[in-house]
Amino acid sequence: MNNTSSTKSRSIWHKLWFWILVLVLSGTTTTSFGAITALFAPVEPQFFSQLLQKFTSDVLWRKGLPYQLSQPMNILVMGIDQVSGVAENSPDVFEGRSDTLLLVQANPTT
Repeated sequence: MNNTSSTKSRSIWHKLWFWILVLVLSGTTTTSFGAITALFAPVEPQFFSQLLQKFTSDVLWRKGLPYQLSQPMNILVMGIDQVSGVAENSPDVFEGRSDTLLLVQANPTT
């Protein structure tokens, strides 16, 4: 009887070590693949610097919004489900259920 319990215990430890080994190997493989991809497919630094110069938040706010805020402003953004069978230009398009709510705060001091 004692032999059976030690066999079960050994079997459980073997399964546990097997799954630990599988997780470690899959993590190592995934990390290695990502590193190799980054090495063999580099992105030109000029591309990123030009892109960042065009799309800095300060430039976007100045060009996109000619107004300046004097106090904090909150905007509620609601994502709604599509209403089937309604024309695209109809005001009934906004009759869907809201499934996402985002509160955006624009603060001129920060």
